Amino acid sequence: MGVSCIILVLGICFLLFCSSGAVETVDVYKAKELIQSGHRYLDVRCVLLLYSCPVFYIIVLSFTSCFEVQLLVRVSLVVNRTEEEFNRGHVDVDKQLNIAYMFNTTQGRVKNPQFLEQVISVCSKDDHLIVGCQSGVRSLHASAELLNSEFKHVKNMGGGYAAWIENCLPVKKPKAEL
Repeated sequence: MGVSCIILVLGICFLLFCSSGAVETVDVYKAKELIQSGHRYLDVRCVLLLYSCPVFYIIVLSFTSCFEVQLLVRVSLVVNRTEEEFNRGHVDVDKQLNIAYMFNTTQGRVKNPQFLEQVISVCSKDDHLIVGCQSGVRSLHASAELLNSEFKHVKNMGGGYAAWIENCLPVKKPKAEL
């Protein structure tokens, strides 16, 4: 466990050092403006996987607020949140995709090995994407990976969902909490 934590920290530091300079981060107001002008929102928050649960994704054809992936949801906004994060609420925008960048497993957090493949299956490398998560860290890594994979128009939403709600921007919560 200790060695894997060290490797994870070193990997994150490497990602930040190598690629975060290329990622453009916008604040939540600019993100909202860009989304309203046609950019797609990609929420990359984590998904909880138990033991040897198979990984697969479901195509969501309507552009509703389907941010959290129960196993994996493929839509028009990329989301990287845990189920718990999702149940507390999510950004209320159209054209959303929910593709987890990381999974929470019983062994800890692991990167979704099919993240790029899943994004490529629903997005063109010319699509304009705003990538968000809970705080902006996972989305920074996801944005860097997309840019390094020749996606041309990717922006990280600085501060993530936490900044979105701090600035009183529209959110959707489960009906039981409304």
